[in-house]
Amino acid sequence: VMLGELREGLMTNDRVRVDRTLHNLKGAAATLGFEQLATIAQSYRDTAPDQSVLDRLSEEIGAIQSRTATAAG
Repeated sequence: VMLGELREGLMTNDRVRVDRTLHNLKGAAATLGFEQLATIAQSYRDTAPDQSVLDRLSEEIGAIQSRTATAAG
């Protein structure tokens, strides 16, 4: 859901929406203990994000899903 929000914000050049989404993602990730994801989200808040933010965040989320699936099963 958050990546969809981020994608829409980037497509419409809505910097407020992009920043708000990155802020929410950072907070959720930190709360759940996914510090690397929180760090990535924060780093993009400090720059002018582009499509690469989606690629990098998707990559990290995939890695988290893989680790949690391995740990669960």
